[in-house]
Amino acid sequence: MEVTNQPYYHLQRINESNINWKIGDKIIFSSKRKNFYYSSLMTSFYDILKENDIPEIEGKKLENNILNGVLIEYSQRLLEKLLGLIRKEQDKNKVIQYFQELIYECVRKEKYNHLPSRNNCIWIVPKLEDLNEWKDILPSLRSRILKLNLKGEIHETTGLLICTDKNRQIKNAFENANKYWRPDFDITKETEYLFEGVVEIDEEILG
Repeated sequence: MEVTNQPYYHLQRINESNINWKIGDKIIFSSKRKNFYYSSLMTSFYDILKENDIPEIEGKKLENNILNGVLIEYSQRLLEKLLGLIRKEQDKNKVIQYFQELIYECVRKEKYNHLPSRNNCIWIVPKLEDLNEWKDILPSLRSRILKLNLKGEIHETTGLLICTDKNRQIKNAFENANKYWRPDFDITKETEYLFEGVVEIDEEILG
């Protein structure tokens, strides 16, 4: 859905990429720059490989298989082998999360290329009260609420399909990715709004 100069809201978790945002700034979210979420996830993935003495090439091999559509069964075996070499459970979940994002982006590019990418987007909501649910889901010590004016493309879907438990099986991840990009059901919980385009910071809201 295309929007022009419409107000939306964003729960900004402050990090090094956005700490200098101020009222009146215009920020472009596009394929030219990965967002902080995806960049951090990718960095964590390669840090985990290093900490567990896993050659980087093993991660690259699985990445390439997924992105190039190699047989799901073979990619699943590679993923399980990789997870078996990782010591901490939380690191295993982070690795699954990373490959989940690769799969969702792969499906988007192939079938729904007109929609905003999770790798490049900013997450927003149309009503201020919609942020209450996300404050509980995404707790942060440093955050603020911003009112934004947008010009670009929005995709409405549900975060319930972003789940490492459901998507540890690569086949399930591909199936859920298709549902994520083309929901054929009523979205009632964890509604996500992904936006790519021009964001103008209009106001900081206290509370």
